[in-house]
Amino acid sequence: MKILQCVYSGLGGNSAVAFSLVDGAKQLKKKIEFHFLFGGKEKLLQSHKIDCIKNDISFKYFKKNVFFSLLRFLKSERFNVIIIHDKLIFPYFIYKLFYRVKLIYVHHTPDETKRFIDWVSFIINSKLSDNVVLVSKRPKRNILIKLCNIFGIKCNIINNGINTHKFQKKMKKVRNHFLLGMAARFVKEKKQDILLNIIVKNIFYFRKNKIKLSLAGSGPTLKKYIKKTNMLKVNDCVKFEGNLNTSNLVKWYDKLDLYLHISEGETSSTSILQALSFGLPVVASKIEGNINLLKFNDRRPNMILVKNKNEKIFQKIKIIKESKSVQKRLSINSRYSIKTFFSSKTMFNKYNKLF
Repeated sequence: MKILQCVYSGLGGNSAVAFSLVDGAKQLKKKIEFHFLFGGKEKLLQSHKIDCIKNDISFKYFKKNVFFSLLRFLKSERFNVIIIHDKLIFPYFIYKLFYRVKLIYVHHTPDETKRFIDWVSFIINSKLSDNVVLVSKRPKRNILIKLCNIFGIKCNIINNGINTHKFQKKMKKVRNHFLLGMAARFVKEKKQDILLNIIVKNIFYFRKNKIKLSLAGSGPTLKKYIKKTNMLKVNDCVKFEGNLNTSNLVKWYDKLDLYLHISEGETSSTSILQALSFGLPVVASKIEGNINLLKFNDRRPNMILVKNKNEKIFQKIKIIKESKSVQKRLSINSRYSIKTFFSSKTMFNKYNKLF
């Protein structure tokens, strides 16, 4: 079987899902020839190239507004299945009119941050595809579910999955500091600024207890936050890592003591899942997408959800930092939840039924 995955060229969770799908197929020894088509306003990340080469994936990159070039490429390859990760489906639908191919539309965009055009795109993409995949479950009262009912759209719920062998704890050296981390794009929907404000307000506690924050990723708000960190003179407690390829990301997670993910909206955050796979204690925003990742082991949660309030988040950081037993309990439950519910093999098996 020949499968094409259409993915955003820049940093984002949909590329992690696409590569996890490949990981799941490899672990299950499925004979599938994967191809990647990257596109978008951002240049193709070097880390995407490296991951494709390591996984023996043929890939191509198109900038925006290359409709006819895209059609020529599709015609030359003849795919059996095309998986569209939150990109416009229209060119692939034109291709389908002439060639036998199955279109699977995977919707990643959080409802809380959708623009009007995103709602319209969801409806059009869903109606033109053979199968629609939502990466997180939504309640019946949710506006997206109501739209699906109105327009007769049937959705498959498939949670994102993680390669539990790749993303797992290695032996750690003893360090004299406690390291917090967050991996996300630097955009207004992601609230790295809340974490910076917490450090500024509680700087004496952070310095006394040797607590540091490491922020991975890049984006439009990055320069502003670097400037703010330098201006407020807390750069001894904050480090900006930039974009990390998979191998460096694995090393980065391995150094953390606590993972934080503060944002306005999520569907099925791959960064949270990766942190859970490492058995890290996780504190994340109490929003719909993260609630769907909440699992229990003997009535104990795999992570802590909290409102986006500075004091509430700081209190959770403080409790975890000061209690080894809380750290151990969260660590056990986080790893358990990934192996039980969110592995890349589990995810692939569900997608495979749609192929």
